[in-house]
Amino acid sequence: VASLFMLVGSQTMLTGPTRRRLVLLVALAGLGLLIKPTAFFLLPTLLAGLLIYTLRRFRGWSPARITAGLLAGTVLVWAGGIFVYLNTGAGRRPLAFLTDGLRWPDWAAYLSPSALAYYVQSANFAVLSFAGLFGWSNLHIPWSWVRVWAVVLGLLILGGGWFCFRVFIIRQGDFSDSQIDVLLLWLAALLFAFVGVTMPIFVTQSRSWGIHSRYYFPAIIPLAFFLTSAARQLLPARLRRFFWPAWPAAWAVYDAVIVVFILIPFIYS
Repeated sequence: VASLFMLVGSQTMLTGPTRRRLVLLVALAGLGLLIKPTAFFLLPTLLAGLLIYTLRRFRGWSPARITAGLLAGTVLVWAGGIFVYLNTGAGRRPLAFLTDGLRWPDWAAYLSPSALAYYVQSANFAVLSFAGLFGWSNLHIPWSWVRVWAVVLGLLILGGGWFCFRVFIIRQGDFSDSQIDVLLLWLAALLFAFVGVTMPIFVTQSRSWGIHSRYYFPAIIPLAFFLTSAARQLLPARLRRFFWPAWPAAWAVYDAVIVVFILIPFIYS
């Protein structure tokens, strides 16, 4: 559902909105909300997409507007998400505030020293989940692999930041204005998905929560695109022509190794 939402949203950015597409986007966002809380990011992404498409045609984009818009949107979704989480039973009781009354976040508690230490621990688990546990918390690979993956993930984050700086700030590359709109939509979706994944951590302050990377799967299209673009940025220019055959081949080999040496022994041990 989320991938179809991203596809229709991208088509809308490239060729313009139609009544059918707008109805389909609203329906997909609503269906995502009904299916699973990790798809809640589709709703602010829909609003962001409407703003991106409309504002560029009236005001145009500048690096300052793009940066300010992404930061403001992330902060607003974070604050609003905490409020919604508190008053809807983590999204599973959307009308709970009618019987329980409104609850207001304790913002000071979210910034206490113990809370900050907990966030560092959660970030460490996020890296571990992404790099070594395959999105879960019960399937371990050797620690030597985890350390290598953690380094690779750090490099990919740096490469992703450099890619965004080149495309959105200094406008290097051959992207059209409509393609920039698509990339902004995908980046907003990725940021909002991250907000949704971290929301229980901020609200509950419970050690039972962790940032499982499988919760990013609804945002798999923008996640895969930005990780791939980040990896390509890390290569010298003369080697980038080898990237596309090497990248999917490397993943196929890696998956085969995982299945043979990790998954099968783990399941049948």
